[in-house]
Amino acid sequence: MSERRGRGDTRFAAVATDDVGHLRGADARSSNVGAARAVADTVRSTLGPAGLDTMLVSERGSVTVTNDGETILKSMDVDHPAARVVVEVAKAQATAAGDGTTTAVLFAGELLRGADRLLDHGTPPAAVVTGYQWAADRLLDELDDLADLADPVDPADLDDPDDDLLRRVAETSLTGKAVEGHAGVLAGLVLDATAAVRVGRVVDLDYLELVARPGASAAASELRRGAVLDAGPVADSMPTDLAGARVLVLQETFDLPEPETEARVAVGTADGRGRLRRRETRRARDAADRVTDLGVDVVLCHERVDDRIAARLAARGVLAVEHLEREGVDLGFLQEVTGATAVSGSRHATRDSLGRVDVSREGSNGPLYVENPDGHGVTLVVRGSTDHVAAEVERAVSDAVDVVARTVRDGRVVAGAGATETELAARLRAAAPGVDGRPQLAVEAFADALEAVPTTLARNAGLDPVDALVALRAAHADGRTAAGVDIATGGVADATAAGVVQPAYVLEQAAYNAAKVASALLKVDEVISVGRREFETGAG
Repeated sequence: MSERRGRGDTRFAAVATDDVGHLRGADARSSNVGAARAVADTVRSTLGPAGLDTMLVSERGSVTVTNDGETILKSMDVDHPAARVVVEVAKAQATAAGDGTTTAVLFAGELLRGADRLLDHGTPPAAVVTGYQWAADRLLDELDDLADLADPVDPADLDDPDDDLLRRVAETSLTGKAVEGHAGVLAGLVLDATAAVRVGRVVDLDYLELVARPGASAAASELRRGAVLDAGPVADSMPTDLAGARVLVLQETFDLPEPETEARVAVGTADGRGRLRRRETRRARDAADRVTDLGVDVVLCHERVDDRIAARLAARGVLAVEHLEREGVDLGFLQEVTGATAVSGSRHATRDSLGRVDVSREGSNGPLYVENPDGHGVTLVVRGSTDHVAAEVERAVSDAVDVVARTVRDGRVVAGAGATETELAARLRAAAPGVDGRPQLAVEAFADALEAVPTTLARNAGLDPVDALVALRAAHADGRTAAGVDIATGGVADATAAGVVQPAYVLEQAAYNAAKVASALLKVDEVISVGRREFETGAG
């Protein structure tokens, strides 16, 4: 495990520099390439099942241990403009594909490394950009061909939560992350969760929540067919164990109406204050009556519940939960879970606006589980021994959920373990002679960059990367398109047969995002540090 402290570590001098100054030509290029490569080197050791963890220490001393590339890069204090651009690659990859952030950043760094060598030997930047763009376009075609060679996701299998291919996709995504040998259990939960919110070939992730809970092994993770609410009942005497309960969802505060004018004016006298109290008591009783007359057993309020109303609801055995907006509970998600239609106030509630739920509580002070077997919303509760471990398991499961959702929608799957990158590199080299002029050299450099994935997988597993690459190239030359790095034996194995597969979309997006940022940085010929005042003056 390595430790990152940002500016204090000299390894990050190229990334965390405040003094870019004014650079031009080769100096600008060298600065940008160096910063981009430094970012890539930061996450290189985390790639693959044998990748190492990184300890992130904030300025306040809080510690996060992770091997998630996006988390590492988001936590870094990055000042160099080119480094920030590369960090954006990770964000774009996470948004578009949900996984593959480390691969995308590593690939971008290798593309810039290869470009730097070509430029040093006189290849114009425009020729490198042209070659990279040609290679990226060709890669997409070749990737489609390779995906056809793998077993595609059959729409008929989507109704089967135990579908073997989707399970292998989930397990591959979880491999090498902080799941403590429980990838199989978590993969099963991921499949159940995504199946519960799937309509056709679309997995609606808006209705799938992830919650991390410390204090147990990752194997104790579970899928809840509803919402998990940290907020407890408004009053301790309210019930928390209900079956088939009618639920009312309120968008706004469950409060008393404003006092009438005559009541407000009379509060200066003891008699007036007494009348006001009686009036408010009556309003609270009427508000509670409106709810109980509808047969409501549970009130879920996005905002506050008035104490006087809450007391009367408690006396009638009604559960009320308030301030759900503070928990970040989405109103749309809550409606999907409960089957209720949210209303602005109790006076707008009808029997048709109510839903049905089962309510239970974990212990006396634990979260409330509001569940509906027929609802469309689910919550995946992931466990870990500590807060840090639970958070890391949550990140791993979140990535797995994303890749399964993408696989269901896209349907293309390719071999993992560096097999697909090696095959794509071989095909690009074979096609390179068909490219005229200097861009041909860039196509070959693109192929070299692809092979950084299998060599890094081998290096992180303690294998000789050169020997691993030689063996892989020989296997692919023999037509073994799924041959990947076998970190257990140090040799070559059929990744697809071993169940190591990945969505083609993830690799496609990684290559696209990396090529895009590399091309953008190669076009930069001058870097000028502009002060805020100078920038604002010049902007006009």
